[in-house]
Parts: sequence; structure tokens; C-alpha cells
Amino acid sequence: MSTIASLFNNAVDFLNNHNIDNPKRDVEVIIKHLMNVDGLIVIKDPYISLNETDTEIFWNMVKKRALNVPISHIIGKREFWNMDFI
Repeated sequence: MSTIASLFNNAVDFLNNHNIDNPKRDVEVIIKHLMNVDGLIVIKDPYISLNETDTEIFWNMVKKRALNVPISHIIGKREFWNMDFI
């Protein structure tokens, strides 16, 4: 199992290598969506582990973002002023 901190750091590096703007924000949004938590989870409890299935889902989302798929298409909604729009 992988910790959120290691997934976060590896995914940010991966997106940086694919020239994605704001990779930290995008990875935070993906983690927030996947775990249904606020974005501070990486700071508050970086050693939470994701199971194998969630880790696979996470990397599939990150790989889509590396292909320049908009984050709102990946997670199925868009956030605006802390409100979600489907």
C-alpha cells in the first residue's frame, strides 16, 4: 500500500515531467475527489495509505491529466468558489 504523501510527491513529479501547469493543485484535487476529503489531508495525515484498488484509480486519473485531459473531466465536476458544479 502507498501513503498519500508518497503518491502525492510521485504524481507531482510525473505531471511536472509532462509539463502540466499546477501539478500540486491537480494532484490535490484528485486525492480530494478519490478520498472524499478536504485537500489538507496531505498535510494533516500524510501517512494514510490507499489500498491497491484506490492506488490504481489514482494513477489512472494522474495519467489522464498527463495527457492534458482537464481535471474537471477526470473527476466529473468543476469547483468554483468552493462550490461543486456537475
